[in-house]
Amino acid sequence: MQHQILRSAPATLELRVYSSGVLTDLDTNPTLAITDGNGAAVVSAAVTKPGAPDNVGVYRSILPAQANLNVLTAVWTGLLATQAVTFAQSYEIVGNLLFTEADARSAPIVGQQAALADTTKYSDAVIAHWRAVIGEIFESRLNRGVVRRYCRTQFTGSGTWLDLTYGYPVLDSGSPLNRPGRMRDIARIISASVEGVAQTVGDLEIVRSKVHHTTGTFTGTVILEYEYGPDPVEWETHQRALDLLLANAAPKGVPASATSMTNEDGTFRITNFPVNVEEFLKHRKVRAGFGVA
Repeated sequence: MQHQILRSAPATLELRVYSSGVLTDLDTNPTLAITDGNGAAVVSAAVTKPGAPDNVGVYRSILPAQANLNVLTAVWTGLLATQAVTFAQSYEIVGNLLFTEADARSAPIVGQQAALADTTKYSDAVIAHWRAVIGEIFESRLNRGVVRRYCRTQFTGSGTWLDLTYGYPVLDSGSPLNRPGRMRDIARIISASVEGVAQTVGDLEIVRSKVHHTTGTFTGTVILEYEYGPDPVEWETHQRALDLLLANAAPKGVPASATSMTNEDGTFRITNFPVNVEEFLKHRKVRAGFGVA
């Protein structure tokens, strides 16, 4: 699961090195190389170790604010007991968030206010992980983006129009991108190239799920980087995401293995998807397939 970083906000990249389940220092500070979705190098600050007590086996680097949405791959390389080791992490630069950590911590559940307020039990990292998971679930179920995201798509072009339906979402490294909502709510083209030649973004016109080249053609291998999804996040999407978070991450008064519960009102089936979340997903789902309008 990719760590999400907001556009135009610096972020701390962190590596934790474990040996037999115990945090362990590398022989020396590791090196860090970062590349973006198109294969270009991204510069970050020098790798450092935090101060005590959280300093054994922990390494950090500050990533400057990024102007464009992207997917970054961070590769840490070093020596552990003289043996070469490599650690790879993935980060996604997004335009907005389904909910913030503060939203999650203040969200109430029935009979218990601010169920996720405990920062020891529910760290920012835990909430961020749930947020990314829920975002993927929503996009997959709805067939459209729920936050502003990055996509890099490869095509074989043959004219002045590109239909995003027929592209292959993939990073320059060859790693596929899971982007089920990439064909809708296209917001901005970041870059385009035809047979390796950069195109002028101002010459490209977005028409729903298609892109029109107003001064040339898309003939041969085409690489398109673009943004899609809503900004800001729609209110109902935000609320239902919090509902799903609380239904799964918040403590419950029944065993985790239980499938039903009985009280004075009767017997109820327990599900990880609250009714209002399931109804939202069914109501808002759009048809998947080709020829998207």
